[in-house]
Amino acid sequence: MVRSKEGKRTRRPEIRTRTGCWKCREQRPICRHCERLGFVCAYDYRLTWQSVYVHDQQPPATPARRRPPARNGWHRIFQWMFLNTGYDDFHALPTSKHAGGALSTYSDATSEIETLTTISTPAVSSPLSLTRASTPLTPWDGSEPNQSLALFPPSRSLSPLPLANHHTYLWEYFDKCITPQCVINTLINPYRDILLRVAASSPDGPLLHCILAVSANELHNLGNSTFKTTIWDHRARALNLLRREVEVDSLGASWGLTSRTSQAQVLLSTLMLCFFEITQDCSESWTFHSNFVRSYLVNNNIEGQIEDEEQQSIVQFAADYFSYHDILAATALPAREPLNWPDNRFRQTDSAVESFTGCRTELLNLIDEISRLATLGQDESSREDRRMQRNAIERRLHDIAEPALDLEDENAVIAETKRLAALIYLYSRIDNAGPQDTLLERPTRRILELMPSISMRTNALLWPLFIVATLGMRPEWEEDRMFLLERLSALQDTRQLGNVKKARKVIEDVWKARDISRQEALKGWTILRNRHGALSLA
Repeated sequence: MVRSKEGKRTRRPEIRTRTGCWKCREQRPICRHCERLGFVCAYDYRLTWQSVYVHDQQPPATPARRRPPARNGWHRIFQWMFLNTGYDDFHALPTSKHAGGALSTYSDATSEIETLTTISTPAVSSPLSLTRASTPLTPWDGSEPNQSLALFPPSRSLSPLPLANHHTYLWEYFDKCITPQCVINTLINPYRDILLRVAASSPDGPLLHCILAVSANELHNLGNSTFKTTIWDHRARALNLLRREVEVDSLGASWGLTSRTSQAQVLLSTLMLCFFEITQDCSESWTFHSNFVRSYLVNNNIEGQIEDEEQQSIVQFAADYFSYHDILAATALPAREPLNWPDNRFRQTDSAVESFTGCRTELLNLIDEISRLATLGQDESSREDRRMQRNAIERRLHDIAEPALDLEDENAVIAETKRLAALIYLYSRIDNAGPQDTLLERPTRRILELMPSISMRTNALLWPLFIVATLGMRPEWEEDRMFLLERLSALQDTRQLGNVKKARKVIEDVWKARDISRQEALKGWTILRNRHGALSLA
C-alpha cells in the first residue's frame, strides 16, 4: 500500500536570529498550544549550547515498592548509629559516685586518679588528625615505642548535633583540641566533664551555640576563613537564648520556683561568652560577664539552692573560673579593684583547682590579699597594720615553696613559677620596688631559669611571664628580653589568643618607656597605669 503524500508532514526548520536565539512564532498573551489544551502559558527559555529545557514540572514519580509485612514482635526503635568507641573508653574512666552519673564533678574524680601519671598533650590543629596510641589513663612505662604519643582522652559526651551537620566539626574541635589546652592535668577537665555534658543534655540552649562560636573563632584566628560568618551567627543566637534563659529564671524566682536547667545554662553560657571575648580581642566586655555572674550568684542565693553534687559542680566551676580571672586581672590594672566574690569560691580540692589554674588555692588567695592590701589607706593609723599584713603575706609565700622541686614535674614547675611571680608582685605593688632593686633580681632570675622547662600547650605561663616582663626586667637585659619575646611568640602561635596579643603589646610599651626615660626605668608597679584596659592574664 502506497502512502499518501497527505499523510506525510514535513517539519519546518526552526529559525534563529543573529544573536543565536530561537525565533518565536507565538503571540502574547498565550500560545496556541496552551490555548488549545487550557494550560496556563509560561514563556520558558532554551539553552542553545545544550539541549536542555528548563521546566517547573517535577519528574514522574516511580511506583512505590510494596514493603513486606512487619513481623510480630518486631518494631523500629531508631536508626542505627556507629560510634568510634570501645569498651575501654567507658570502663576505665572515673565516673561520678552520685546516682545517675549524668554529670561527673571535676573534684570527685581526684581521689581516684591522683596516683596516675599526668599526660602532657601536644597541641594539634585539626580534630581529624587525632589518633590515640594507647589508653590515656594508663601511665607510660616506655615498653611500647609509640605509647608516648598518646594524645587526648576519649570523648566522654556524644555530640548533640546530627552526624551530617557540618557544625559537628566545631563540636569535635572544642572537645579534642580546645579543652585539653585549657587544663594542665587532662585527667581532671571541667571543660569536658561539665561544659560538654550540660550542652549535650540541652541542645536547644545557649551553651551549645557558645561552644560552637568559640571553636569557630579559634579556627578563624588560626587562618581558616570558612567560619568567619559562623562566629557571629552562633554568638548572636547564644545571646538571644541567654536572655530568654535569664527571663525564665527570674520569672521562676519571683514565684518561688527554681529551674536547675536554666541556672546551669545561665552560668555556663556566660562563662563561655567571657571565654569568647577574651580569646577574640580581650576587650572590656569580658568584665561585664564576670560582674553579671557575681551579682547573679549573690542576689539569687544560688548556694542556698544547691540540691546535689551535679548542681554543686556547675556553680563551683563558674565561681572558681570568674574569681580566678578577676584575681589575676587586678594585678595588672591599677583602676580595677579586687571584687567581692561569694564565700564558696575555691572550695574544691587543690588538684581540681590546680587543673585549670596551675597553682593551689592558697597562692590565689595570697595574690588576692596583696591586691586588697594595696587599696588600704596610707595614713598613720593603718600604716603599721599594712606593714604587718605585708610581712605575713611574704612569710606565707615562702612557706608554700616546695622543699625539693622536681624539674621533670611540669605541674610543680608551673606552681613554683607563679609563686615567684607573686613575690615579684608583692615587692613591686606594696614596696614599689623597681627592676633595679635587689629584691626582684633573685626571683626574676629563677623564673627565667624555670621557663624553658614549661611547655606552651596551655595558657598557664601568661601571668608569670607578664609579671616578670613588666616588673622584673631591667633595660640592659637584652638577651632575656629576646627570650621572653620568643616565649610570647610560641604561646601566641599555639592558639592566637586575644589576651596574649594584648599582653605582648603592654609588655613592649613598658619596655619602650623604660628605655626612653630613666625615671620610668626606676618605677615599680605604677608603670602599668594608663597602659591598657581590663586584661585577662588567666
